[in-house]
Amino acid sequence: MSTIRRIFFVIVSAALSGLVFACGPIVQPKASGEVIYADDFSSISNQWDYWHDISSSAASVHKGKFLMVISNDNSDIFSTTPYDVPDVHLQTVGRKVFGGDDNVYGLVCRYMDNRNHYGFLISSDGYWAIVKRIDGMQRLLGSQTMAYHEGINQRETENVIEAVCAGNTLTLHVNGQKLAEVEDDTFQSGKFGLTSGSFTLDGEQVIEFDNFIAMAP
Repeated sequence: MSTIRRIFFVIVSAALSGLVFACGPIVQPKASGEVIYADDFSSISNQWDYWHDISSSAASVHKGKFLMVISNDNSDIFSTTPYDVPDVHLQTVGRKVFGGDDNVYGLVCRYMDNRNHYGFLISSDGYWAIVKRIDGMQRLLGSQTMAYHEGINQRETENVIEAVCAGNTLTLHVNGQKLAEVEDDTFQSGKFGLTSGSFTLDGEQVIEFDNFIAMAP
């Protein structure tokens, strides 16, 4: 077992021993800009899914960041809060800690499970996509392939990622720039949270997130 996964085994085991997971409270409508949930990850909260799989990956809070570790090619992982909302404006700061640049990381909204949700993704080599996953089949919305944008900071540099799910409109902003706005009506409500994924790995991939906030759009 690698050092990273060994650390996560201890962290996640401790976290799980003291947590009681919520069952998906429905959030009542709020005024635009009103905060639904916020977390700076300064401590372990019972609002996130924490877990560890010795053979593949892990997700937990460590030293004031939310870390996602992936050890397998062509895989992705998710962690969501229990809140069920139809519309939400999400924001977080994310970056690659180490691993290759052939990756994706970002936000999810209207998350039913890992086979059904919307994703707002960027990569460490400057690409982005808005995706819909339905019954496990992933489809890019508004483009045929991931698109490059010079406004995305590459390699280990931080990016501010924003996703807005409002009605049938899905919008992605990165570092204050609007990259795309698409329309889709497949999912009407669901959880929100974080995701990261790998393509071709050379060793482990670690993505960190900080300063997560969910607001009414």
